[in-house]
Amino acid sequence: MTVCSAPVPVDTDWLLQVARVGLVKSVDKFDPDRGVEFLAFAIPTITGAIRRLSSTPDGMSALRAGCRR
Repeated sequence: MTVCSAPVPVDTDWLLQVARVGLVKSVDKFDPDRGVEFLAFAIPTITGAIRRLSSTPDGMSALRAGCRR
């Protein structure tokens, strides 16, 4: 599904895939012995994955796939 009416048109399927990769990385890197809740660790990791993708020209092209300007 593509949301072209959003402020920045994005392909939501691609965005969800990037978020899932961030979630998997969170699960792999999480250390419960550090005394931090999983969500407090996972949310910045997931949003960081999305921000890294959206900060590159190729990433933005992939996110905007299917939308015409």
